[in-house]
Parts: sequence; structure tokens; C-alpha cells
Amino acid sequence: DAWTWEHQALLRARAITGDAGLVRWFENTRKEILTRKRDPEKLKQDVVDMRNRMRRELLKSDPDVFDIKQGRGGIVDIEFLIQYLILLHAHQFPELVTYSDNVRQIRSLEESGILDETTAYLLRRAYLVYRATTHRLNLKEESSTLPNDTYSDLRRRVSHVWDRYMA
Repeated sequence: DAWTWEHQALLRARAITGDAGLVRWFENTRKEILTRKRDPEKLKQDVVDMRNRMRRELLKSDPDVFDIKQGRGGIVDIEFLIQYLILLHAHQFPELVTYSDNVRQIRSLEESGILDETTAYLLRRAYLVYRATTHRLNLKEESSTLPNDTYSDLRRRVSHVWDRYMA
């Protein structure tokens, strides 16, 4: 038994070292947990509630800036959407839980037919653009907030995908 957010975190977990038997046990246990059938409405509500809570607690309300991580249409929206879709469909498509990184998770959602090619490309592109920007800002020890018009079209399109699945 675990909270939905713990299952979301388990989607990102991977064994990186250790006894081969222990690694196999972890991977098998991870797969068994993540491929369980879930109540679709409860799952959606849990993910939306956690996302809203994060916005309330972590997002600084300033109409002049875009927080690339926490802002609407940003990194966390993409991550939560991908996690939701995998948790929703993994009982039908166990291969969805093979990877722990977002880019390959998006690709697996596309290959399984859950995401169409255009949507998968948009989410992958947005995620990579945002991550590259975040890495540059981190290297310069700058904030992850940007002028509000930064990536406005990309943010709008990601928000539209979020709303399609989560509204």
C-alpha cells in the first residue's frame, strides 16, 4: 500500500548498484507494483490534487515570470502527466514501466498508442527544451524563473495537452 505520489516516485526509481539478486528483486517488485490496475478517477484526482498542492506551496505568484519547473505548462506538468498516463495504462502495457526517464517514458507511451505521434513529439521537445534551459541556468547559478513571455507557445501547447487528459 502506498500513496499515488509514492507510485509516481517509483516510476522514476531504478537500481544502480548492488547484489544482482537484490537488483532483480527490486525490478520485479517495482514492476509488480506499477502494473497494478488502478481506479481511473481516483488516480486522476490524486495526481491533480498533488499537482495543485505543489503549485500552492512551491510556485511564487508573479504574473511577470514563468517558473520553468512549477509553472503551468512547465516541467512538472509534463512529468505528472506522463506518470499519470503510465500508472493508468501499465496494467495493459507492462512495457511502460521499463524506463525511469521521461524521454523514454514518453516514447513508450507513443509506441503503445496511448499518445499520438504529434503529442509525444510536443511533450518530448518541450521537456528537452525546458531541461536544457534549466541546466544552463543552474550552471550560471541563476533562478529557474524566466520572463513571462518565454516559451509562451510551448507552454500553451503543453497546457492544452494537460487539460485534455487531466481536466
